[in-house]
Amino acid sequence: SRLLNVVDAAGVSRSQNGLYAYGTPFWGDCCVTRSYDVRYDVNAPYVALTFDSGKFSIDGSLRYDMGDARGSYNGTAIAQNLDVNGDGVIQPVEQRVATVDTANSRPVDYDWNYLSYSLGGNYLITDDLGAFARISRGARANADRLLFGVVRDDGSVSSEEGVNVVRQAEAGLKWRRDGLSLFATAFSARTQEQNFEITSQRFFNRSYEAHGVELEASYRYEGFTLNGGLTWTDAEISR
Repeated sequence: SRLLNVVDAAGVSRSQNGLYAYGTPFWGDCCVTRSYDVRYDVNAPYVALTFDSGKFSIDGSLRYDMGDARGSYNGTAIAQNLDVNGDGVIQPVEQRVATVDTANSRPVDYDWNYLSYSLGGNYLITDDLGAFARISRGARANADRLLFGVVRDDGSVSSEEGVNVVRQAEAGLKWRRDGLSLFATAFSARTQEQNFEITSQRFFNRSYEAHGVELEASYRYEGFTLNGGLTWTDAEISR
């Protein structure tokens, strides 16, 4: 393969050795030439318990995440007529160069904490049929994507933007006899997401909802096994 140079209608080269730009001008030079010096610390104690009594069993767990982010970051600055290769000539590709904005360092100084849990149970209705249910809540702390415009001047972020939360509930039936197994599960999930979309340079805050049913089947005969599954989902971006 060979590098190609872009030439305009007047025959003037707009690139250099295949390089069209130092940066990403089509995306506003927002996202490539940046510098980070940030430390993330997380502590997460947890506990899990299980209780089993004949036909009924229950299990649960708790986890508490505590974290902090400390440091600084630098965005992008545009330098005009910067001789990047040092040949003494300003090429068209060097007329506008994305550089790290070292003159404007910004602080990162925020904490987060959240509780995650899961509680589920199983009940043996008959020797072949069982029922189960579970509710859960989990989360994930955002990190470097927040540094694209959500961090305040003092380095803090809001609690809503700092953590993405997921909530889920499910319930179903399990049936098994001889080599045949059938499973049916109804579920509902709600998810939050804060993220940065590079091409449009937008930071978005969205919520998703999904509800549905899963059907699974398995048949085993001697050395032969056949598995199948079907899922119906009704999902939407609710915000």
